[in-house]
Amino acid sequence: APGRTLLLLTADHGQTALDPATAWYVNQQLPALVPLLRTDSNGRPLAPAGSCRDMFLYVRDEALDDAQAMLTQALAGRAEVWRTSDMIAQGFFGTTTPSPEFLGRVGNLVVLPYRGEAVWWFEQDRFAQKHRGAHGGLTPDEMETVLLALPFGS
Repeated sequence: APGRTLLLLTADHGQTALDPATAWYVNQQLPALVPLLRTDSNGRPLAPAGSCRDMFLYVRDEALDDAQAMLTQALAGRAEVWRTSDMIAQGFFGTTTPSPEFLGRVGNLVVLPYRGEAVWWFEQDRFAQKHRGAHGGLTPDEMETVLLALPFGS
């Protein structure tokens, strides 16, 4: 380009490497959790939101303590389990009060896997972790990205 030009290249997030063969599926590995989840009008458990790097579960309010304890024990060394309300209080979703729309849609329990781990939900032809990389968690690989600046011209 003529004149003074600066090319900036960045991304909105990084990635972390994953092995799909080691994905940990909560509904298969921990079937006792499933009855603690909220259900749809047909009585089926609500599917999680997010991804295998930030899985938001919709737990029945009265079962939240039990679900968090169960997941924390089962996922020791693999992931952290947080209440969404604690993450909001600590500013993980920004410094302003979350919108009613966000609060109405977000699950109340969050699974945040450690580096290289994938924790998700399995349903044949609907939910599976097939990718060798993902983002959404709190590892430096996912939260940090590069900024490339390349000047052109005089």
